[in-house]
Amino acid sequence: MDLKTAPILPHHFLNGGPGAAMAVAHRGEIIYSEVFGFADIEAQKQITTKSAFDLASVSKLFTATAIALLYERGILKLDALLSEFFPKFSIESTHRPILVQDLLWHTSGLVDYLELNSPDAISTLTVESVLEQLVEHIPKSVPGVSFNYSNTNYVLLAQIIEIMSGKSYEEFVTSEILKPLKLEKSFVLGSIRTPPHRVRGYTYLGLGKACYKINELDTVNILGDGSLFSTVEDLVRWQHALFHGEVVSKATLELMTARGLLDNGKQTDYGFGTGIENFDDGYLYSHGGGWAGTSTLVGYFLEKQMTFVFLSNLAGTPCGHIVHQLLSKLL
Repeated sequence: MDLKTAPILPHHFLNGGPGAAMAVAHRGEIIYSEVFGFADIEAQKQITTKSAFDLASVSKLFTATAIALLYERGILKLDALLSEFFPKFSIESTHRPILVQDLLWHTSGLVDYLELNSPDAISTLTVESVLEQLVEHIPKSVPGVSFNYSNTNYVLLAQIIEIMSGKSYEEFVTSEILKPLKLEKSFVLGSIRTPPHRVRGYTYLGLGKACYKINELDTVNILGDGSLFSTVEDLVRWQHALFHGEVVSKATLELMTARGLLDNGKQTDYGFGTGIENFDDGYLYSHGGGWAGTSTLVGYFLEKQMTFVFLSNLAGTPCGHIVHQLLSKLL
């Protein structure tokens, strides 16, 4: 590995604006890291590897892991019916009912709640209002027949975690995942809103002028599909711990990292909160995220025992392109 590669981030971000933090780790140890740009332009606060970014959909792996913990402890069955948790949530279908596992694999067929609401309405949504919308809208497909990525699935999973654990989603993820692994800079957006290490999010408008945009779309009432914040350093620790038996058992991890199955037996490219790709006779598990003022991508090469983390506080950053550029120099 050539660890002396020239900096990459300055080629993708403007001086004096938002930027990113990224790292590559081997067996849990960071072997390359790079930061560029401001976490807070007005305060002239630089991004570091300890800056906490909105993970957006990368949060889904934490939600899936929380579900896996409940399954492992015998508290939750993956073939449990969705209607067991939401009695008022009834969608008539001539097909089979929706299972918890359908939510994990995005095979429920449920419409994405983000498609049903304008950006201005998102921050005012509640779980109850989302459930009401789901009852009123016809699903995109019947359960188990196709893969349809939907944030709705993970919002419902967060609610199931609360129902079965007796704790709030924030409390469960914090006490069962973040604290045991000493992910001290990571947090669920809830009671904690603006710690000093949280970056501000930006988007470019007009002639490249950065526009402050964070808090406008914070979804403190809707969790599970996003709203988890973390740092480059914590995510390296998280990925290593998860894939090395520090979070769930080997058997449960194999279940989490197996490809989803449709009712006809065909596999999907998605497991429990993670995408799955073939890579050099092995596997790459990864997930990206994008939201107001944030762009993220986190992945783990199983056979190489390598992690990559890319976190940006600029909306629309081409994460995959930048990570590929870095890995082509290192691998």
